[in-house]
Amino acid sequence: MNISTTKHNGFMSRFAAIAALLVFSLVALAQENVLKIADFKVIPGATATVEVVLDNPTPVSSLQFDVQMPEGLTIVGFNRVTSRITRSSHTLMNAELNGKNRMGFLSNATDMSQSAIKLNSGAFATIEVKADATFAGGEIKISDIVASNGTVEIDENEVDINETWKTKVGIFVGTLSFVDEEVALKDGETAVVGINLDNKINISAIQATISLPEGVEFTEGTEGEWFEYTNRLPANTTITIKPLTNGKYQLLIGSLTNDDFEGFAGELFALNLKAKGLKADGEVVISNIKGTNVNGISYEIDDIALPVKYVSVPAYDDPTQDGLWNVNDIDAVINAVLSGLGDTIYDVDGNGKVTIDDVDETIKKVFN
Repeated sequence: MNISTTKHNGFMSRFAAIAALLVFSLVALAQENVLKIADFKVIPGATATVEVVLDNPTPVSSLQFDVQMPEGLTIVGFNRVTSRITRSSHTLMNAELNGKNRMGFLSNATDMSQSAIKLNSGAFATIEVKADATFAGGEIKISDIVASNGTVEIDENEVDINETWKTKVGIFVGTLSFVDEEVALKDGETAVVGINLDNKINISAIQATISLPEGVEFTEGTEGEWFEYTNRLPANTTITIKPLTNGKYQLLIGSLTNDDFEGFAGELFALNLKAKGLKADGEVVISNIKGTNVNGISYEIDDIALPVKYVSVPAYDDPTQDGLWNVNDIDAVINAVLSGLGDTIYDVDGNGKVTIDDVDETIKKVFN
């Protein structure tokens, strides 16, 4: 009896596994036809055009679905993508219904065998949306999706398709970027690192986290501060940088009078940095960036990073690195000039180039 039960249970286990696999396969098959809108970002107060995508291995002749928009985002346009549907092939329907938009694509075909939407993947329509000036992001929900295949018998024309789809709508207000692609530092050197702001709406304040690599620290600049102002920052706007932990700092830019930054592009401010104990390459990273408008609404801005290239300091300042200035150094610099070597040890006058002027400077050091 025990053996029989064991065999029976084993059979039932295998049967259950096969049944589960069959159900999974049917669900996967049902989900092969998908209607969707990809996540996107909009500029507050502006319009954006987004694609409605239909990936359908099964032919689709007509289609309807409901679209619910988040507060502050409105549908202002609805159009065909003519590579898949045309005015002749399909009629577009768009009606407000219980706080939603019911959208439809109805086949105009007189020959139902030719009624399917062309191709079987990609965008077949576009929706133009407008964001209110105060829109802070949200979610579009597509629901009650119904598709039919008119190319087959009427009792077989229902198409299995996803029941819902959610689209995340974010906010794009601009970008921060470093003025330079990288900064090269010797230990003990300083650098002024500029930061650009390309803003699509008026911004009156920015907060962020600044991370410095090991061996780099802030230093005082022309006005005795860790930062430099530009003419894009109004007179009442101030910059504050406060230490946190592990080489991180809190950055705050704003004014008590809530003044907008000047213009919409260009350098906004700069950081004064110094290499102190720098021994390897690293990065200056500005993250957790938020831009705020005069209404107090904060928007996320993408992180940025600036490579810091470590430049080693020669053990001695003479070109041959033996600690003595003599004719050997003169020969070494002449060879460097003739061969085009750009090593910093041959840049005796420190202007960043190895030229005949470095030969003259070497001669002065040897004979004076």
